[in-house]
Amino acid sequence: MNYIIKTVVNMIIDNLPSKSNEMMVKVDGFEDIRIYEKICQNISKELSLKGLSSNIKLAKSKWNYFNKNDVNTSFIQSMIQNGWVATEESITYYRNLHDSEVLLLLGTEDEEDKGGLLNFYSINPDVIIKHLDGDYSQIFNFDFDDNEKQCINKLYRDLFEFIPLDICKLSSLADSWKNQITTIDDFVSRFYETLPEWGLPLRRDVLPNIKQINGKKNLLKSEYKFISRQIFKSLSKSAYNKFLEKIEKYVNDEGAYLSNWEGWSVVV
Repeated sequence: MNYIIKTVVNMIIDNLPSKSNEMMVKVDGFEDIRIYEKICQNISKELSLKGLSSNIKLAKSKWNYFNKNDVNTSFIQSMIQNGWVATEESITYYRNLHDSEVLLLLGTEDEEDKGGLLNFYSINPDVIIKHLDGDYSQIFNFDFDDNEKQCINKLYRDLFEFIPLDICKLSSLADSWKNQITTIDDFVSRFYETLPEWGLPLRRDVLPNIKQINGKKNLLKSEYKFISRQIFKSLSKSAYNKFLEKIEKYVNDEGAYLSNWEGWSVVV
């Protein structure tokens, strides 16, 4: 989550108004109250240091959802204690107050009065992805050289050619890898270990090197075709039955495979 929180706070800070003006921001599209709470904590400190007044509110409908379904009670209590939860049914009530230099509204996606939010500076997962612009190495923030950062970017470009990009999931993965990665080889190994979390097969044997990864070929194509069963669509019955045997072996081996395993060598 650290990348998301840092990016949201920086986007707000980079667009701050002068003391005589008002800035209205809405941040929505996140399903984790921890993200909202950390954004509130960080941005309130930054604005206080800059001498800017603020009004921060999580939409009541979103609050009710978190309060009913979320297990992160300490973050829920923090939102209440700091006055960051809307008490009014309509979030646009706070827009009309005009009593602060920065108005930050959170979790507004379920609000009925969408027209009242049209002139807000909007931040959501899609905006963050666009801001990222394919430089996934920013999320992990390891002290690697340009070639190694290119390797990180290529790995995730290959992955997201087949799998939808979940920026929250990727940011959380990066957090979990902190202090566990020292070399690019460590990174490549962890990348392949976590493929099942994206719905692709686990890989444990000899992994590709940086040169192979940075080449034009998408090294995950065969795995994706196998796991999505695309390679089976135009097979004869006998060939299909042979592949069923390979799938059974794949399952019995707990989803692990070798790079020279014959199941990946099919030309489609």
